[in-house]
Amino acid sequence: MELLVVIAIIGILTSIVTVALGSAKQKSRDGRRTADIKLIQLALGLYYSDNGMYPVNIYAAAGAAPAGGLAPNYLPTVPIDPSRGTCSLGTEAGCYAYTAYWAAAEGSGASCNATTKVPIMYHIGAALEDTGNQGLVTPGGDIDAAYAYFSANYTACTTAAYGRFNGNALNCAVTDTAASPDNCYDLRP
Repeated sequence: MELLVVIAIIGILTSIVTVALGSAKQKSRDGRRTADIKLIQLALGLYYSDNGMYPVNIYAAAGAAPAGGLAPNYLPTVPIDPSRGTCSLGTEAGCYAYTAYWAAAEGSGASCNATTKVPIMYHIGAALEDTGNQGLVTPGGDIDAAYAYFSANYTACTTAAYGRFNGNALNCAVTDTAASPDNCYDLRP
């Protein structure tokens, strides 16, 4: 009988520890996501300083602006979501959401380039696992920029699967509908 009680107590303690570790892992991944987005934002600032424009795709291979990405000149490798596998063209599931924009006054039509439709704005985001994460409400952090804000003032350089997202939508989705609560941590310059 005493052995059964000890086994039951060990089982209960194991369950409590497992739940606590799951929450800690979730917070750790969210911390990495927000740090990654801020690191990419710093690299984008350097890219803009050097080129006078932002890249069309931060994950693209190195090359001339705006077609060239951030690696290896501005980051050794561009970070990807910690709970996803890979990030490359065609498999954007692990990529952070990113869209570059040119000024709407430049007109519509052709994609961004270095002479006429120069990318002068960007929107970057990551879907956090915890909708109660303090990064989502901290002043000076998450901006909750809706796609409508950008489309009124800018034209998107790309329509890639990881681009054109709503910063106030669940999982940084490509939608005009805001979510409450939202888990999209997003920034712009």
